Amino acid sequence: KLHFRVLDAETITPDKGRFSVIVSSFAIQWFWEPINGIERLLDLLLPDGIILFSLPGALSCPSWQKAAQQAKLPYTRNPLPELESIRALLEFGPCEFELNSRFIEESFD
Repeated sequence: KLHFRVLDAETITPDKGRFSVIVSSFAIQWFWEPINGIERLLDLLLPDGIILFSLPGALSCPSWQKAAQQAKLPYTRNPLPELESIRALLEFGPCEFELNSRFIEESFD
């Protein structure tokens, strides 16, 4: 039997259940504490469960940062997790992982 649920990953607790698969796309960066949030999600996985997530990292938005500096304006992007912080969490956890990082640059007129 297959069930899909949409839940608040920052406040979910194990009493709401454990999961075979957890998927998050560009949401974890909005957590108050992204690394703690990932750790919480890992704790919700069933044995042999899988978590798939994507998020921008600390090196994201370099052109925005440069433009803000040139204009002498504050750079107001939220702090984003360092790739190494995520790697450290996963390396010492009870799981196998694959961590990929890609820099994709887009330009607009």
